[in-house]
Amino acid sequence: MYVIPSVDIEGGVCVKRIRGEPGTGTRIGDPRQVALRWVSEGASRIHIVDLDGASTGRPVNFEVIAEIVDTVKVPVQVGGGLRLLEDFVHYIEVGVDRVIVGTVAYEKPKLVDDLVDVIGGGRVILALDASKGMLRVWGWRISTPVDILSYAKRFDHMGLAGFLYTNIDLEGTLRGVDVDTVKMLVESLDTPIIYAGGVSSLVDLIKLRELGVSAVVIGRALYDGTLDFKEALKICV
Repeated sequence: MYVIPSVDIEGGVCVKRIRGEPGTGTRIGDPRQVALRWVSEGASRIHIVDLDGASTGRPVNFEVIAEIVDTVKVPVQVGGGLRLLEDFVHYIEVGVDRVIVGTVAYEKPKLVDDLVDVIGGGRVILALDASKGMLRVWGWRISTPVDILSYAKRFDHMGLAGFLYTNIDLEGTLRGVDVDTVKMLVESLDTPIIYAGGVSSLVDLIKLRELGVSAVVIGRALYDGTLDFKEALKICV
């Protein structure tokens, strides 16, 4: 199981929100330096979210993200604001290893087929952003009537790199992880499960590893110092 530090970007600055709500959480600093810090401490992959893009529906922090990709020299996965095929491809062309498909997979599922045809399923992660088990889109602001398991099953045959399940209710809260939903997803789907939301301790990571999660994206616990990144790597790699 991999531990992947999250670098969330708002207005060109690395931030960490609570439950994804604007104006909450902490401003961290220059996202390029933040990403380099995690690489220097042993990160083998970086997770980047364009928060402005997620809200507007178009890439906003592309230049900053491209600079990070060029600087860190480890695989980078990126999501937030990607709605057009050419935007996904543009990120791949500047060196992004994997792109994260969110809102557009719900609104235009055919685009996921097209994306897999163009760049390959192994470079695509599909987001399962959920509150109380129900899918949310448009930067987590819009609720849908779709439960994430039935939604994921629509894409489970495509050979994707993973489903990124984020428990919005726990994201940034340090309240622990959603064991029950993770167990359901791992047991019901063939696609690898990546988890985010509420991680606060090494115990949380051990629980996720034992459930069969392939990777964990961590933000606030690392930035607040609640979780030591090097210790996390020892447990999970």
